[in-house]
Amino acid sequence: MDKPDHVYRAFIAAPIEDVWRAITDGEMTRQYYYGTSVRSSWEVGAEIAYDAADGSVVATGEVLAFDPPHRLEHTFLARWDPELEKEGPVREVWVLAQTDGITTLSVELWGMDPASKTYAEFSGGNAYIVSALKTLLETGKPMVAA
Repeated sequence: MDKPDHVYRAFIAAPIEDVWRAITDGEMTRQYYYGTSVRSSWEVGAEIAYDAADGSVVATGEVLAFDPPHRLEHTFLARWDPELEKEGPVREVWVLAQTDGITTLSVELWGMDPASKTYAEFSGGNAYIVSALKTLLETGKPMVAA
């Protein structure tokens, strides 16, 4: 396991601190992460959860590394679909770097079988999430799906 199974990278015209806040602040995630609010104490070993507007928990995991504003690593277990939940958690790594006012955000997914339902959903889902995050930070408005 020397390389991620999937990587999505974006270049965002926003300070690294703003991108970091968008990833770790539940009020921000609600605006771009399929309406879910992230919550965690952000300590290594702590739970991370994404809650829907109705209060249901749609994903859970454990914080594995937390280095603001450069790296967040956690497990991620989808709870919105029994098939995905049965496939088990993946490892998700958010890596941020800033150069000349542009933040590079890479989201790496590890531990997925390329033939799995998890791979099919997450590889496309992360592209949408990161694109929506970029739109929110660059325009101040949530991305509206067509």
